This record gives sequence, C-alpha cells and structure tokens, in this order.
Amino acid sequence: MPLNLSGTIAAANVSQALFGSSKVNTYQGYQVQNTSSGVLYVEDNGQAATTSSLQVAAGTTYTSPPGCQPEKGVQIMGGTQGQTFVVKAY
Repeated sequence: MPLNLSGTIAAANVSQALFGSSKVNTYQGYQVQNTSSGVLYVEDNGQAATTSSLQVAAGTTYTSPPGCQPEKGVQIMGGTQGQTFVVKAY
C-alpha cells in the first residue's frame, strides 16, 4: 500500500523533507502532484533548490524512475508558504 506523504509548504523558499533516507529501502519510487498554483521543486540528492532541482509545475505530477531509492531522502520546496502537494511513496 502506498504511503501518503501529502502536505503543505511550511516556509517559503526553504527545503523541507518529504521522507528521509531511512525510508529508502522500504519504497521503490514516489509521485509528487503539485496541487498549488505555483511551481514546486523536488530533489532526491540533498536540499531542494530553484537552480538545480526538478520543477513540478502547478497542476502537474512528477513520477520518479522505477526502483528510485535516493540515499539522501527526498526534499521539496515552494516559493509560497502553504502551497499544497500530494505525494505517494510506493
């Protein structure tokens, strides 16, 4: 059964953890759906940043490659506090 990691951006322009490296071997991938009106940034190799992370546009979904098990966990960031997202780890 997928793990629901949905939530909101706690602080604007601050990287926050979706799940840590301790969960890496438990799941084989994840999906991030941006349910907000602004861009979200997703990173599976450290801190999320506007310059180097995957951009997930408003209303779109990012699906990690099959077997993705990031050693540093997964981080997310948005430009506005309260941006919403739906995340499922599977």
